[in-house]
Amino acid sequence: MIRINLLGGARVPARQEADPRPGRLVPLACGAILAAAVGAVAWQSWSLRARSAQLAHELAAADRTLQRLAPAAGELAALEARRTSLDRRVALIDELRRRLADPVAVLDAIGRSVPDGLRLSGLRESPDGVVVEGRAATLQALSDFVANLEGSPQVAAPIEILGSRAEDGGAGGVVQFGLRARFAAPES
Repeated sequence: MIRINLLGGARVPARQEADPRPGRLVPLACGAILAAAVGAVAWQSWSLRARSAQLAHELAAADRTLQRLAPAAGELAALEARRTSLDRRVALIDELRRRLADPVAVLDAIGRSVPDGLRLSGLRESPDGVVVEGRAATLQALSDFVANLEGSPQVAAPIEILGSRAEDGGAGGVVQFGLRARFAAPES
């Protein structure tokens, strides 16, 4: 029903009705969200491309550095191999020094062990030790010599008598002998 006021008096404002299109703001909000999402994806894509380009540049620089350092790495490997070889040689020399008896100490031990009536005629080194040859006036002098050597701190093992024989065919003759002694390595 329609009402008409013919009196022309005070107008009563007509009641405004709600907009019949309430979903008008929803598409605008969805468009704004979509635009923000597209912008975020575009920024992320640009950021990833920039990072990828930066990493590619760093990788190329690292490859150039690696190619530049390749000869030095080869030299380093050769020097390490040489160092290992020299270390083995030094260890071998140290082992040989440790095993070898000091010649002065060997001669000193032999010289201190010689009793009266005994004369040395030969001294040579063998793989098993030191071979001592000589002549003794009596078997007792030879026995004293062996006992003196065994009592020496430089002797490492028992004395081995290689042989003895009497010369001049009698009890009052000279005894020719040969013996082998092993000497301890000098302590470092």
